[in-house]
Amino acid sequence: NLEYSGYWRLKSWDRFILPRPFSSVRVIFGAPHRVAPTSTDEEFERERLRLQDAMMQLVEMR
Repeated sequence: NLEYSGYWRLKSWDRFILPRPFSSVRVIFGAPHRVAPTSTDEEFERERLRLQDAMMQLVEMR
């Protein structure tokens, strides 16, 4: 997760954010997330949900 005290948002297709000079930037990293190889649709979905939960926890840390 990234947060900036000041930034410019470009009018491009991805709305790229460029931090302004001398702005504060906050970066939040989570623990490494290992994804095991999967062979069935159920295992894939279980891994997807586990990764989604880990990402949402980072967003909630803000």
